[in-house]
Amino acid sequence: HRARPQSLQLAGRPWQHHDHARAGVEHHARRSACDPERESSVGKRRLLADTGGKIGVRAPHPLGEPPGGLLDLALERGVDVQVPPAGILPAGPRRAAPFIYTQDDLDALLGACGQVFTRPLPAATMHTLIGLLAATGLRIGEALRLGTGDIDPTTAVLTIRASKRKDRLVPVHPSTLAALIAYRDLAERATTRPPPDGPLFVSVHGAGYHRSTIEGYFARLVTAADLQPRGAARPRLHDLRHTFATAHMAAAYRHGGDPQRTLTLLATWLGHTSTAHTYWYLSATPELMALAAARLQDLEGRS
Repeated sequence: HRARPQSLQLAGRPWQHHDHARAGVEHHARRSACDPERESSVGKRRLLADTGGKIGVRAPHPLGEPPGGLLDLALERGVDVQVPPAGILPAGPRRAAPFIYTQDDLDALLGACGQVFTRPLPAATMHTLIGLLAATGLRIGEALRLGTGDIDPTTAVLTIRASKRKDRLVPVHPSTLAALIAYRDLAERATTRPPPDGPLFVSVHGAGYHRSTIEGYFARLVTAADLQPRGAARPRLHDLRHTFATAHMAAAYRHGGDPQRTLTLLATWLGHTSTAHTYWYLSATPELMALAAARLQDLEGRS
């Protein structure tokens, strides 16, 4: 979460949202005591502030009210002004609503790979990559950085090379390991002569992919699979990570697991430094909400 700025710039004057706001209240009180007209203006402003944000209304500022300003001057001169109520604009950037993929969605995406891409290697690349992201919840950048040497076929563990965080180990299911090995050993991949210590996923030129290219490929698959937006949620590649986290939390509820322990494990698995970052990936799907409600009712019944 982005921290609220401690100093704002208003009309060329920086002011602190705690001490300076309090000083502003004292400033208004002193001026009103010796200036009846000023008191009338302040009273009018207070009266207008209770009328619901209409003409002449001064809505409370979320960080406190700065002293003086154009609004005071306008009210003193009997000029009505339109002041938007606090909260009408978002406080910060909003994250996109996650699109939680069903198994049918994933099957449609995988099935479209051979239809959209006529060349075997790009089709196999997208098929394997989507399966890997869905099965592990990796970030797309982490998957594209995955090297052939990062796959341990003996222990079925991947070494995930993080760009800014610490590297971590991610165990995978035998079926996932088999798919990665099969892709690595593709004849079409070998003909591109990729470097031995290079990335696993390569183009027809033997080089690694840029994220923008993969996202463009994925958009074509979404169209071919006829995946439609659900409300504000539109299918994105990154939403495979949300789907992974939500599915595992739902499984914990379904099989009587400990949700808090699952959350801690997910944070480690996903490479988060805190479980607070993991909460964002747990979308309130109907299934997850129903399972959580059933768990709550069960606990209340025992108490």
